[in-house]
Amino acid sequence: MVNGGLKVIEESFQKREARFKKELERAKKEINADTLHDLRVSIRRLQAVFLLLRLLPRIKVKKSLYQRPKTIMNPLGELRDIHVEVEIINDVFKRKNQFIKLFLNKLNKDIEQKEENVRRVVESFSLDFLKRLDIKKILIPLADTDLEYQIKIVLATLFRNFFSFREDAEGGNINAFHRMRISLKKLRYTSEILQPVFPWITEVRLNNMHALQQVMGDIHDLDVLIQRVNGQKLKDRNLTCLQAVTSNRLHKRRALLFNKEFIEQSEAIFSYEKDFATFPDIDDGSALQAAFLLLLKEIKKKKEESKIKDALLYARNIHIVHPLRTAIILAGELKVNEPDIIAAALLHDTLEIKGTVATREKIEKDFGKRVASLVWNLTKEDREIKSMDVYLQKIKSGGESTKMIKLADRLDSLRHLSSKNKKKQRARWKSTLEEFVPICKDINPSRWNFFYREYQKLWEETDPEVKKGLVLP
Repeated sequence: MVNGGLKVIEESFQKREARFKKELERAKKEINADTLHDLRVSIRRLQAVFLLLRLLPRIKVKKSLYQRPKTIMNPLGELRDIHVEVEIINDVFKRKNQFIKLFLNKLNKDIEQKEENVRRVVESFSLDFLKRLDIKKILIPLADTDLEYQIKIVLATLFRNFFSFREDAEGGNINAFHRMRISLKKLRYTSEILQPVFPWITEVRLNNMHALQQVMGDIHDLDVLIQRVNGQKLKDRNLTCLQAVTSNRLHKRRALLFNKEFIEQSEAIFSYEKDFATFPDIDDGSALQAAFLLLLKEIKKKKEESKIKDALLYARNIHIVHPLRTAIILAGELKVNEPDIIAAALLHDTLEIKGTVATREKIEKDFGKRVASLVWNLTKEDREIKSMDVYLQKIKSGGESTKMIKLADRLDSLRHLSSKNKKKQRARWKSTLEEFVPICKDINPSRWNFFYREYQKLWEETDPEVKKGLVLP
């Protein structure tokens, strides 16, 4: 798989590089809606390769190199938006009132100005940065790694990021909808790269992603157009009335797309969750390293990254598999990006009585007061083992961060119960459902929905004999 996977990434980069060069030359010859669209798509596909490389461990690509194509994306996007807005207006309004005529006139003037700006940017854009990208050399560090495992983690991360916006986007949050659309693009273009590696990335699924991306793009275009229409400052009362009529008509068009096509087509993509979004089991050193390095890619500051690395070293003194999986649930699946919470998840077992390697004071000195407090909240002392109520009260009063870590801790344990006998499985489920869920479910609703959904999946797969007499809230 390693050599095959490396070849897939290498060939994909070469094809996308060639396509980008071709579309750039086309745009230099003629600026129109089609050439702008094709150039933007070629840039996004090339950036998908850079994104994949950035998320893989051991790979180093200078930020200045992979961000270079972005310098032409903004002016291209602005011009492309206006072209599309003119098309929408002409499509929706066969009869044009006075406001629409004035508005179209303004758009056409904007096109003339922005075309000149885009022409300058495109004609002056240099391809020298590609000469500094030796893809074969970049991929060398991956030659002795479990590449299939690592790229599966990348796909799972991208899918879960896309999925994380579902509730807010479906609830009408325009910003969440926009972020969901961008995350879908990243997922789709990366899936295209990895299609030869995973047989479940079928043409049908890629086509469905493309269809959803188009619908979401149409809705986003309407959002931008509605905002522009409503932003026109008018003194004439009649024009103001016509402006409102225009805006209302566009809102109806958006609602039709959203309520029918978006909801229906997004359901198809969400149904792929089992294949795309399942993180592989972490049970060996190389896999742990891949997952942990991916987690660190999300940390922006070196000081915070160092804190998490140190926490990992602490955790290894007791056991690392469970704490790291717990941290990955929070950072990789729930998208928690607070280093203190991730560090506390890695350290949450270090003060337990089984082979204690640190003290609360030591953790506070090395990681800060907040991390030490979170770890302490999650730690059972001798007296708490005898009195579970004391331990539960400590978690209950520990705040949202403590509860999130505990829910992630329990989720990981429930995911790996298969090696236990039914009696132990039942005991773990019973304590989770009757003791921990009731005191932790008052966290942020979207975060609680994530945990509940994951618990529910596991509950549905659990042996009826284990579930007997227990109830999932």
